[in-house]
Amino acid sequence: MAMLLFLNLYLSQKMFHMLKRMHKSIVCEGVETEVIADFLKNEGCNEIQGFLYYRPMCIGDFETVMHMQKAI
Repeated sequence: MAMLLFLNLYLSQKMFHMLKRMHKSIVCEGVETEVIADFLKNEGCNEIQGFLYYRPMCIGDFETVMHMQKAI
C-alpha cells in the first residue's frame, strides 16, 4: 500500500511539472483531506475542489453559497 501511494505521488509530481512547463492550468477534483490539498498546493495546482471544501449539493443550495460569498 505504501509503495502504491509513493508511486501515485511520484507520478502526480511528474505530471504537474510537465504541465507547468507547458504553461497549462491544473484543476484537481475529488480532494478529501488537508494532506492531499497541501500536496496539490505545493505542487502548483491552480484549482482544487472536493469534499474537503463542500459536499455535493442541489442547485438551490449552491446558489445560496455563491450569493453569500459575493457578499463577503
